[in-house]
Amino acid sequence: MRGICCGLLIDSLNDPLKTPDAAAAALKLSTLGAIPRTRQDSADADADRQLVTFLNPKSPISEAYRILRTNIQFSSLDKPIRTLLVTSANPSEGKSTTASNLAAVMAQTGQKVVLIDTDLRRPVIHKVFNVPNNIGLTSALLTPPDPTTLAHLIQPTEIKNLSVLTSGPLPPNPSELLGSHRMGDLIEALKSVADIVIFDSPPALAVTDSAVLARQLDGVLLVVDSGETREPLARRAIEELSKVGAHILGVALNRLSPTNTDGYYYYYHHYYSDGEKGDGDKKARSTNGTGGGTADGGTPTAERGRRNGSSAWRSAARRLATMFPSNRSQ
Repeated sequence: MRGICCGLLIDSLNDPLKTPDAAAAALKLSTLGAIPRTRQDSADADADRQLVTFLNPKSPISEAYRILRTNIQFSSLDKPIRTLLVTSANPSEGKSTTASNLAAVMAQTGQKVVLIDTDLRRPVIHKVFNVPNNIGLTSALLTPPDPTTLAHLIQPTEIKNLSVLTSGPLPPNPSELLGSHRMGDLIEALKSVADIVIFDSPPALAVTDSAVLARQLDGVLLVVDSGETREPLARRAIEELSKVGAHILGVALNRLSPTNTDGYYYYYHHYYSDGEKGDGDKKARSTNGTGGGTADGGTPTAERGRRNGSSAWRSAARRLATMFPSNRSQ
């Protein structure tokens, strides 16, 4: 019996972090955002890196990124975040997608944002924004950084106020470059040309690059793949970052499944679906009557469905307010 109990305990510790509450409780960090799973999450990697906040800014997923942006801003009111590292425990958890869309929604507020690809082993930011990668971060590190030099290396994107500094040619010694004095000088130079600088970095458990860079920046956002990331691995990533004195702001729970949301996804899906239908549907209902009535003269089916949906919507809204008490509309 004792062996069975121990086995169950080990299994429970190895369970993936499926919900915002589970992630917050297990990791002792705030869940700053929860990004719903997209249809592209099961397709190829390039499709998964789509900039949904640019291509479909009114979607529930785009709103989830805006909530993440707002909660990051509220997480450090006394000392606003100017430099932010985005990482994950393991590869393929969606950190580059998160970093790209987060940079986009921050730029949409009017801030000047520079997104830097510091994954000098498997860079992808140039693919996300469809820009050349023949020069970039490694090129900037070859000479003492200054605003004039950066102007030739930072590339504009289709998104207003958002520029990118791609990885550039891949070096043999990424960790040494990222921990160098020249990298520190480059960070300061970037802060002089941008309101916020976001760094897309390698996974924290794969290499030491994230830890080396994190200690030089204002904050770290840990991306956790809902339903995939195991608690012990996420904890190890936090420990590795904490060892170097990194300021971990919280967790972004990525690819949140509708079955694990406790009302979160339902709230956004129905709120924005109803909003997009607009007054046209209201007018149609007024012209055509309730529709879908029952044969025995009871409550019409459509009306009953709307009533039930409204109740679930209110419940989900209350749940959302509890999950993200610091959120403010922007």
